[in-house]
Amino acid sequence: MLQMLDKPVSITTNDGEPIVTSDADLPISGTAPYNAESMTLNGQPIEPEWTSSTTWVLRGVLSPGVNDLTVEFFDGNGQSLGSAQITVTLNPFIIYRLSYTPAGVFLAWNSTPGESYTVLAGDTATPLTAISPLLQATTPMLYYIDADAPPHQRRFYRVKVGEPPLLPGLEAEYFSGTSFGSLLLSRIDENVDFNWGVSSPAPQVPADGFSVRWTGFIIAENPGLHTFWTESDDGVRLTVAGETIIENWTDHSVILDEGNISLSQGIHPIVLEYYENTGDAVIRLHYRAPGIPEQIIPPGVLGHAP
Repeated sequence: MLQMLDKPVSITTNDGEPIVTSDADLPISGTAPYNAESMTLNGQPIEPEWTSSTTWVLRGVLSPGVNDLTVEFFDGNGQSLGSAQITVTLNPFIIYRLSYTPAGVFLAWNSTPGESYTVLAGDTATPLTAISPLLQATTPMLYYIDADAPPHQRRFYRVKVGEPPLLPGLEAEYFSGTSFGSLLLSRIDENVDFNWGVSSPAPQVPADGFSVRWTGFIIAENPGLHTFWTESDDGVRLTVAGETIIENWTDHSVILDEGNISLSQGIHPIVLEYYENTGDAVIRLHYRAPGIPEQIIPPGVLGHAP
């Protein structure tokens, strides 16, 4: 057991490698010898939380910006047992302006040039859903307008660094009636390529008189003009990156509608709304993008936040 006294002082958070985070509560953890009696952080005494006789954790020690952290341990005689270092960058942005405008809710936050950010929103504090494309910071301030905010009685926001993690497929909500009445079914549809004919989409949904809303993100592999087509019977409305590019909210037989939008590389929110009144029910979503021929938008290009 005596050799265990030589267990080194180390930082195990991110294996001691530099880390960038937006989590102000990120714990810093590591190891120390059995005979460690005291600890300093950047030369100042601090009491760690011991999770075993040789492992420890520090909480609440990060400040906005770059944190160069050095921990050192001492035995009962005040002799140093070793030290370890880590650099943790806590992105210093906060939402410092939140105001209502005719175009929607305006958000602004401090940003780090070169970093990218995503805006998340929801009707409750958790969970929140990503609502913005990936926003690249070139100045110390970024802003975003949430055009979908006005219908909500209240709205919670958070900004995170980088792209939101995505799961395959779109979130699909099936409603009674042609105007999104009672919610009948929620599921994930990997893409939108349906010809239900005179049948229903699911046992819970009637064959006639229903509506569907698909929400999530489309991944633009290459920047440039994207063309979308909807093949629908009956009404259809398509919104990409906050812009409604297709709207044919009428009863009709199968018809193709077209819309165009220029997208930057990255992920962009997409909302497809559809209703079926009577007769056949058809809804398909096609696109063409730089380097990509016209096709039904395939699985893997569409995603939703966890």
